[in-house]
Amino acid sequence: MEQTIQSNRICAVIDSWGAQMLSLRLAGREYLWQGDPRYWGRRAPLLFPVIARMQEQRYLYQGKSYPVQIHGFLSHRKFSVEQKTQDSLTLVYQPDVSTWKNYPFWFCYRINYHVTETNVGICVEVENMDRHSMHFAIGWHPGFRVPLEDAVCFEDYFLEWEQPGNMTRICFDGKNLVTRQREAFLPSQRRLPLRHDLFDRDAIVLAGSGSAVTLRTEHAEHGLTLEYPCMPYLALWQRPYTDAPYLCIEPWSALPGRAGTIEEPARRGDYFHLEAGGRLVRQWSVKLF
Repeated sequence: MEQTIQSNRICAVIDSWGAQMLSLRLAGREYLWQGDPRYWGRRAPLLFPVIARMQEQRYLYQGKSYPVQIHGFLSHRKFSVEQKTQDSLTLVYQPDVSTWKNYPFWFCYRINYHVTETNVGICVEVENMDRHSMHFAIGWHPGFRVPLEDAVCFEDYFLEWEQPGNMTRICFDGKNLVTRQREAFLPSQRRLPLRHDLFDRDAIVLAGSGSAVTLRTEHAEHGLTLEYPCMPYLALWQRPYTDAPYLCIEPWSALPGRAGTIEEPARRGDYFHLEAGGRLVRQWSVKLF
């Protein structure tokens, strides 16, 4: 079921299936990619309990192997409405016994969407309702329309970070699994002009990118800023070898699986390890202009 929240200027539509945002409009202008299956049929899925791919599409916990699909299972589950007002929506997911074949923990995943005059804020809360520590990663995979206006094209846009930094690109093998290799990315620069062929090696995954990035063009008025405090990785993606008119800008808490390694999330330093009864909260937001 679709749920709509709005302020005087922003309107957001969220689907209870996967708690995925379906539309994000400022003064009637659509900013969110609308899921054309010729390029990518999704819009803004949530990532949990893994990020991207794992070696052999499985992981280990206490010696047992569990199957896992790309980005986990949460985007394929139905959420319930916990609370709704005109400008805010809280959705909640709690597993049943069928979830245990993929993820052997009892938990509660809660997400709140809140719109103001220019922003949509997203707050994720994970509560461990198990007797044991649970191990997981979280992320968001929104696609944004590029271009946002008819008078400009994809190549007119650029990404701009707050200040020049020491960004590092995480390198992948041919199966999109993490390797040991790292590359300096935009040394002493803070702008990345967009081109479709940037993504011919698939996603650009960055460490050290700060806490905010802006998508804009000098040839038109509209753009957006994604703020992702406390999320150490940022992925940029569109389907390779296409002229896809969108860009995914994805805050991640952890990296995908490593090439040649069947992962044990309990041993991963970049995963969350939430004790029994514990609660984790992370937030990010999108400012539209």
